Amino acid sequence: MNGLVYAISGYDSKNKCMAGCEVYDINKDEWYPIAPLNVPRCAFAIAVTKNKIWVMGGFNGVEQIKSI
Repeated sequence: MNGLVYAISGYDSKNKCMAGCEVYDINKDEWYPIAPLNVPRCAFAIAVTKNKIWVMGGFNGVEQIKSI
């Protein structure tokens, strides 16, 4: 989106769900941290509309998440 690649949450090296997010600027060849998700989650769905990224559902390490 907008010439950037987004890495949204997922699992850390210990297989725990995380909230952290980063963006990769292709032109500068650099990664930057961006605002984290409100709750740690993994195994979620993503949709992009009108320059917004929507993260839906997933798992927080204990239970399924039903929020967007």
